[in-house]
Amino acid sequence: MICLDTSFIIDLLRNNREAVVAAQELENEHFITTEINVYELLVGLYKNENHERVRVEREALSELLDRLSVFTLDRRASDQSARISAELSRKGQRVDPPDVLISGIMLANGCSEIITRNTEHFERISSLLVRAY
Repeated sequence: MICLDTSFIIDLLRNNREAVVAAQELENEHFITTEINVYELLVGLYKNENHERVRVEREALSELLDRLSVFTLDRRASDQSARISAELSRKGQRVDPPDVLISGIMLANGCSEIITRNTEHFERISSLLVRAY
């Protein structure tokens, strides 16, 4: 099971060659994402003032998300996220709150691998396997 981070999903939707090749190489894997990633994607989408483009991109995003398992923030994920945040804080490290929530949701649901361009933050979380593309 591999979590698709926001950056990877954006690149997939834009037909970025590296993202498409990475997805093809992992085609036998079960892909998931989180509601935090969905939120980040929608924020970026709605910043666009071209309403027709928003409609088309939202449709493409919906089609992709329909093919993924999308995990939510529940009590177990909140607990896992808080543990990650506290551990990083004790080490004097900081990770953006959305990335901590994504990590907590993943780990609470048995997923420990993420594919992203944002390797710097996720690599600070020792229990994750971070795959760059």
